[in-house]
Amino acid sequence: MAVQLTVCIITYNHQQYITQALNSVLMQKVNFSWEILIADDCSTDATTSIINEYQQKHPHLIKILPRTHNLGGGKNFVDLINSATGTYIAYLEGDDYWLNENKLQIQYDYMQANPSFSMCYHQINWADEKTLVIDHVRNISNQNDEPITTLDSIVKNGWSIKSCTMFFKNIKLNSDFVNLFIGDYPLHVLLAKQGNIGFIKKVLGVYRVNYSGYSETQLKSTSIEKLKKLFRGNLYLNDYLNKITDFVYSDIFCKRKTNAAIIHLKTLGFKNFKYIPKEFLVAVNNIGFFNFLKFSIKQFVSKEK
Repeated sequence: MAVQLTVCIITYNHQQYITQALNSVLMQKVNFSWEILIADDCSTDATTSIINEYQQKHPHLIKILPRTHNLGGGKNFVDLINSATGTYIAYLEGDDYWLNENKLQIQYDYMQANPSFSMCYHQINWADEKTLVIDHVRNISNQNDEPITTLDSIVKNGWSIKSCTMFFKNIKLNSDFVNLFIGDYPLHVLLAKQGNIGFIKKVLGVYRVNYSGYSETQLKSTSIEKLKKLFRGNLYLNDYLNKITDFVYSDIFCKRKTNAAIIHLKTLGFKNFKYIPKEFLVAVNNIGFFNFLKFSIKQFVSKEK
């Protein structure tokens, strides 16, 4: 029998949370065939032993992707998604969890009723990673989202949902995806190219705010090298998004690259932007990412006189 759904769980050093995540998946009540696929990136804590114990208890349902060494977040994610065999994929990170035992069935029924759609998502609660309780300040997310989101809307207006809400048609990611410093937004763009995205106004899961996570630490970093890496990643991301949307939104992605360059220069101490020659902005906008790296910021920028 063909598998209708693959629940893809990605984890690394989540020993405090992985049990709650797995139990929230195993409590699901569904009327279709499914599998649980776990990608543990060689955790150095007890995560590996916990998921192995669960796999031994549910050998016909749970599969663990073999890892001989740490792949890094990008490669681990791409391999996980590309290894899914289900018609649909539901995604969960090892420190988040689902609340409703019918979450998967609700989303499956929605997708079956809307076959042209590429994905659906739902509302969530937020939990603090330290207290492990619901954050009632932020409480429920996405309360004012439209019932349907299009590619045009995602690109022009920006978009943010948490990965634990995602239920989408199986998709295969190419090697370029590995080099992206974030994965959620480009995945949403790829899916939106295949069809509209639907919103289910029900709280079905919990997102745990991880203050030590990759994106949080990168955004708060004061290291010059990390800031440069983040800047280069931003340029690469916008070039990638421009390419996969067939350059229809080139003006938008070029503008975002320029804004990223200005912000980056400001963090490095260049505050008077009238001394930033046009050549620098043209370079950011019009040449490829790797070619851009050949240029030196010092070549184009003079400090305030």
